[in-house]
Amino acid sequence: MAGTGKTVAVTEWLRCSHLPASQTQVAWAKLSEEHNNPRAFWDELHRSFDDSPPRHGEQAPRARAEIFAQWLGTIDGPAVLVLDNVHVIHDPLTLSGLAHLLEILPDHVTVVLTSRFPPPIPWHQLDLTGRLVRLDDADLAFDRDETGRVLAAGDVLVTDDELDAIVALTGGWAAMVRFIALLLSARGDNREILASATASDHSAISDFLVGELLDSISAEQREFLMRTAVPDSFDVDLAGELAGPEAERILAEILAAYFPISHTGIAGSEIYSYHPLMRSHLKAELDRALGRDGVRRLELRVGGWYSRLGDPVQAIRYLTAAQDRYALSKCILDLGPNAVFGPHGAAFLKVLDSAPSDIADDPFVHLLRSVHALALGVPVEADAFLRATSARSSSICPAEMFDRFHHAVEIDICSALGDEVDVSVPAAPGDHRDIESYVAVQQAKCAMATGDRGTNDRLRAAVSMAEHTGSIRPHLEALMLLALNEGAHGHLTSMGARALIGVEYARSVGLSESGDADRCAVMCHYHHFLCGTRPPEGIDRPLAMSIGIDGLSSPLAGWNSYTMSQLLAFRQATDKITAAREIADVVLTALTDSRMGARSAPIIPFATHALVAVHELDHAQRIIEKATRVLGRHPHFDLAAATVEHARGRSARARELLDSVLDHRLDHGVSEVEAHVLRAVIRAASNREFGAYDDLETALSLAEPERLVRPFLTIVGAVALLDTYSGRFGRLDRFAETIRTHPDAPHASTNVVLTPAEARVLKQLPSPQTTQEIAHALALSVNTIKTHLRGVYGKLGVSSRGEAITAARLTGLL
Repeated sequence: MAGTGKTVAVTEWLRCSHLPASQTQVAWAKLSEEHNNPRAFWDELHRSFDDSPPRHGEQAPRARAEIFAQWLGTIDGPAVLVLDNVHVIHDPLTLSGLAHLLEILPDHVTVVLTSRFPPPIPWHQLDLTGRLVRLDDADLAFDRDETGRVLAAGDVLVTDDELDAIVALTGGWAAMVRFIALLLSARGDNREILASATASDHSAISDFLVGELLDSISAEQREFLMRTAVPDSFDVDLAGELAGPEAERILAEILAAYFPISHTGIAGSEIYSYHPLMRSHLKAELDRALGRDGVRRLELRVGGWYSRLGDPVQAIRYLTAAQDRYALSKCILDLGPNAVFGPHGAAFLKVLDSAPSDIADDPFVHLLRSVHALALGVPVEADAFLRATSARSSSICPAEMFDRFHHAVEIDICSALGDEVDVSVPAAPGDHRDIESYVAVQQAKCAMATGDRGTNDRLRAAVSMAEHTGSIRPHLEALMLLALNEGAHGHLTSMGARALIGVEYARSVGLSESGDADRCAVMCHYHHFLCGTRPPEGIDRPLAMSIGIDGLSSPLAGWNSYTMSQLLAFRQATDKITAAREIADVVLTALTDSRMGARSAPIIPFATHALVAVHELDHAQRIIEKATRVLGRHPHFDLAAATVEHARGRSARARELLDSVLDHRLDHGVSEVEAHVLRAVIRAASNREFGAYDDLETALSLAEPERLVRPFLTIVGAVALLDTYSGRFGRLDRFAETIRTHPDAPHASTNVVLTPAEARVLKQLPSPQTTQEIAHALALSVNTIKTHLRGVYGKLGVSSRGEAITAARLTGLL
């Protein structure tokens, strides 16, 4: 548009161009309205090269273009033709001829066109030639550094904040930057000058805007511009709200006149906006024309329009500016819950800071802030906001509705803090659909905590309600809880499927970085891990972290899910010793979290396997001891202890622990499978073949419905046992074969060849002797014994003494 520096840019390009000045012919044709006559247009192009126009009488525009192109071809050396102000050309014949000229332009000729808008020429075809370069307002606009250099060139000193204000005010518009520089060069009060420039009080700015842009439009169009300058941007519907039923027609006329209005979007859904200085000028004119009360009425219309559109952030902005307390309160009640349940809750609560203090401090608003704090993973802050609502009534939300919402938030906070949920929601349902969907999820959460058999039905109903109302976070949380509840009851396939639905839903609504999305991703990944299958794309990813009021970070999904994600990543770690030690640190940290309850117990055997795999037995023992101190004695911890005892070569003690574990019905099917597999391996190593087969068959029958192959792949010796008993499991043979042929299945080698020294060391392993005592018995150093052990472990494909004993017995080396 006017004042963007088109002419200066072309002039400087010519000056700085790589074209040799002495050999380049430069022609500059300044176009005007008279050049809409094709003959005048082509004659002007010839005259710009100091050439006499040809005398061929009246000819078709394409013929004139070809004549001019042929003449250009006779020029020796490079040539540049500048066509300035092409926007004034609207004659179709002239434009057709110009387009043809650009298509047949000789290679040594460059044509530069300057225009306030793209002329109607088939630019897409010219793009295909590879010779077209286009620069628009954004390319010509000054950035922050360039704006600073313009001011410095005029000896204008500004602070960083003032420079930021100038950039925001001018948008890099070259003419406006120059005007501001001239205004400030008088060394007056920079702040006062910038404030008056924003209000378009300076005559230089007003004269430019009026003279260059506004004088050419009708009073009706100018009225339209002033009214539509109230919002930051507008579409045709909002323009009709502000400027009346003729708005669409008036907008089309303004656009046809090429008035500088920016627009984005596709046909039928364009969004229009004005340059910041233009908008400031229009708003100042509107204020003078209608007065402040008149402007407020328009702001109220804008706020109401955004409310009906379901955009609470913009609605609150304009309703606050309109100072209409009733409309503002109604908007907060109607749209506030849905806003904090979605991905833009922070923006909504931030704009509420500008509302009148009694509205911003209303108990209902504090409940909304509490819900948002829970979504950010900071339940302590959520609890603080909840406490701020006590002993006060809301002027925004009716009492009964507020009471139900308050109790639901209290349940959510208790659950997040790991406290016992001892809250009941008032029975009478309300008519606020978003609040009721949230209440339904929290009621289902209570049922889940108490083991209510109807929990799944409640959760399905909550999913349906949230989906119907468009309440995003309650919908996602209900999907997550459904998956979690399925897993808690051993339905791992259903858990994985529902968790994947949760991940995909979170991705579709922009909540992939939320705690519930992370929980779903971990559950889905865990299911695929147990089944030995590859998880879908995007499931195996780092979890989001939250920052508490103490400045410390913690996993948004909680330590339980974070610990599980670290364990799942262990298999892909290149440095497994470091990874295992980091897992130990994470588990020990997680055990200090009050939310790590009895449901977290299955994590301990999982972590123990990772530590045993790298022979970090002391770390594993510390985890088991701390878990027992924090959560009490639990069968899962005995299973973990049995794994460690077996790794230490204490098979009898490991078997005792496993017998105790299997005397109790474990609430986690995977752990029960692991216990039977481990006991089968220990029994086989002790030559108790019949008992080993029974345990292995029981493990297969427990694992087959959910296709749990991982316990057999993790416990050393299990696959070898399946090899031994291959074909003897009846209907379970097909599942056993699936495990045996899995890519991760560690088959025991029957061709293990040990050196004589390694064989002597191996024969000492079943004894209770320590490494030091074995070294003494064989008259070798401890380091030599360790070297032989590494060789034995490597050849047997194991990582601990207990596993080496088992593998050696299965291969006949012991």
